[in-house]
Amino acid sequence: MRMSPSIVAAALASLASTAQAQLLISPDSVTSRHASTDVMGTNPPSGAGDLGLSFSPTAFANSNSHSASSTTTGNEVRRSSSYDTVFFFQFPTGEINTAHVKGKAEALSRVGATTAQNITATATSTTRILFDVTNPVNYHFFGSISLTNVAGTGPGFGSALAEIYLYRNSTIIQAFSITTYTNGTVPFNLSGLLQTGAYRIEAQAGASGTATGLNALWSSTANYDGQMDFTPVPAPGSLSILTLAALTLSRRRRGT
Repeated sequence: MRMSPSIVAAALASLASTAQAQLLISPDSVTSRHASTDVMGTNPPSGAGDLGLSFSPTAFANSNSHSASSTTTGNEVRRSSSYDTVFFFQFPTGEINTAHVKGKAEALSRVGATTAQNITATATSTTRILFDVTNPVNYHFFGSISLTNVAGTGPGFGSALAEIYLYRNSTIIQAFSITTYTNGTVPFNLSGLLQTGAYRIEAQAGASGTATGLNALWSSTANYDGQMDFTPVPAPGSLSILTLAALTLSRRRRGT
């Protein structure tokens, strides 16, 4: 059986219109925050305040960062925090849906060999994207979390964590986490089908270091970077028409 080019074009148009007609993602909210503080001797804490953000009718994208450091008599404190969040949800107009969370938290406290001090640095970064899946949708979730620049020498203590979670109806369905105070990376690469429900992507990075005596260094950097891409699931009727159209085009090429 042969199909004319006009029929093939109509089949493709039918599939495209079906995909555009589905509202697959309904956004709820996007919130990103970061903060960092330090204490060197008697200096009071200082740092970037939390920043909450909301979405526009079709897309959200924003980033923010803060860093500070100081040294005195051979001692050093350094901290920084940041986030970079993107969420596009334009299926009704045929665009690709993407949710991307990225952030960093870094803390360093160092006491040299001459002047004893208690020095503390802390940093955090968190991002949450909430959305509803109103029709089943294919997804590809990939990225990594990591801890780097981890050091713990001399008197003091430190902690670090990097985490990414995927929730459905308030239940964790995917979890990636590093909480041990050592360098490490956890990559992830998942794909499948999201059924209807309320979803949340939540990521967090935290770093803290306190040096309490001479010749001490406590530091760490925590990172999260995760992206979820959504693609529509073709309707069964549209898929069969498209498959038949593709086979017909293939036969026409072989026949020429």
